Amino acid sequence: MKYLPTQRIKSNYYLHIKKDIEQMFYGVIYKPILTVMQNYRIPDLLNSVDVLMTAFDNGDLMYENGIISGKFNAKIAYELRKIGAKFDKVKRCYKLSATLMPNELRVHAAQSGRKARELHDALKEALDNTYANLEVAIPGYDVGTNKTYERMHGDIKHAVKSITVLHDLNDSQRNKILRDYTENVRTYAKNHAVEQFAKIRKMVEENALEGNRYESLQERIKHELGVSQNKANFIARQETSNFMATYHEAIYSGNGVTHYKWSARPVARPDHLALHGRIFRYDTPPITDRSDGRRNNPGCDFQCMCVDIPILGYIGAAR
Repeated sequence: MKYLPTQRIKSNYYLHIKKDIEQMFYGVIYKPILTVMQNYRIPDLLNSVDVLMTAFDNGDLMYENGIISGKFNAKIAYELRKIGAKFDKVKRCYKLSATLMPNELRVHAAQSGRKARELHDALKEALDNTYANLEVAIPGYDVGTNKTYERMHGDIKHAVKSITVLHDLNDSQRNKILRDYTENVRTYAKNHAVEQFAKIRKMVEENALEGNRYESLQERIKHELGVSQNKANFIARQETSNFMATYHEAIYSGNGVTHYKWSARPVARPDHLALHGRIFRYDTPPITDRSDGRRNNPGCDFQCMCVDIPILGYIGAAR
């Protein structure tokens, strides 16, 4: 009986998957709405001599129902006070009755409100259109699972070469586990995309109702882009960990290695720590969550960092 080297997940197994998912999220969720926002951004009017007119035309200020909201620098604040606008410290905006609005500003202020409404309507339309095409869009993005397989497989064969020679999986076995890996990544990516569509659409509606400015909405959407990038890393690592467990069962079972020793870190969750040092069969995983009876091999459970130590020539029952 011999223990084969342990294989832990490495960043080069999943970082390219992370980049693929990031590209998917950007192309499916964010590119359409950021493109709409760019198209509705009015260029700076450098020849304008009126600070407030320029601010309204640029979308830096918006006027709606006596409320001036937007981006207030010292010069703009000074000009607003000059025409009688009063600052509301609670709502962080200026209040100005329409009767006090200078005639030359009214057209610019009205246009800013119309432009804002058009922007929000266009964003909601873009979100609805991209959501409707989600089933087609996501499969159109490549997920480099083959690269993960080659790196993982090469590392295992190199690690055990002084002990034994591993026979490769046949094409049918390899294609199945890679297909499942790819579909799992796409399923979790789609679930996140659906959540983000709902969240961003609500954000756009709230921004319109609250009269918030262009930059505020843009920053909030960029923040959600960061959330999706973090999610891409989580999906890539979690699903690669699951794939590694599936791959181990397939490659070792095909080479007569049926058992492994469970290895858990001291910081592992209690149910996993209780399995440390015990021997199990790959095809009969132990219970990893006693609250619901869920069974998993190492690395399959949610954020599991445990690993299997394959046993060559094991004779006996799992224990």
